[in-house]
Amino acid sequence: MEQRIIQLYHDFLKKEEEKAFIKEADLAYNKENYETRIHSIDNTMKITNAMYLISSTKMRKARAGLMQTEPYFYTLQSMMARVMRHLPEDYTHPYLDLREGVANGQGTVAIICVTADKGLAGSL
Repeated sequence: MEQRIIQLYHDFLKKEEEKAFIKEADLAYNKENYETRIHSIDNTMKITNAMYLISSTKMRKARAGLMQTEPYFYTLQSMMARVMRHLPEDYTHPYLDLREGVANGQGTVAIICVTADKGLAGSL
């Protein structure tokens, strides 16, 4: 009977040791998972920051390009205004129609593109 009790006690200790080993293995596994996850999040943050820097550089470049076209736009606008002032009073053209019956922003808009005859316009 004593040997049976001792055997049961040893079996109990073995099971407890196995549980402790499994628990340690799980903790190590979870630690590795957490470290991997933290590392991947850090990499994602680095990529996101790099993308932000690239997009802000592109935006800055686009704004600079827009600022460079403003003098051309205002010169063209004043030139068109001078041409319009010198037209006869009774001059009519479909592109110059005010269409007073159409609400502002509701009509069709025509765009007049004035360019040089330079092929691909590389010199411009």
